[in-house]
Amino acid sequence: MLLISITDLLGREINTQTISIRENIDITKLPNGLYLLTATTPAANAYSGKFTKHE
Repeated sequence: MLLISITDLLGREINTQTISIRENIDITKLPNGLYLLTATTPAANAYSGKFTKHE
């Protein structure tokens, strides 16, 4: 399991959810923009990255 946190560039938390490792993250309801994603494992290892949503 992974704890997923998505924030905007102003630091506002947009979405937090727990998913399995092979599960997809639904971003269809997010407005277009640049986001930061942090994935935290049960062992407290954190991985982060950024992504752009555009249609």
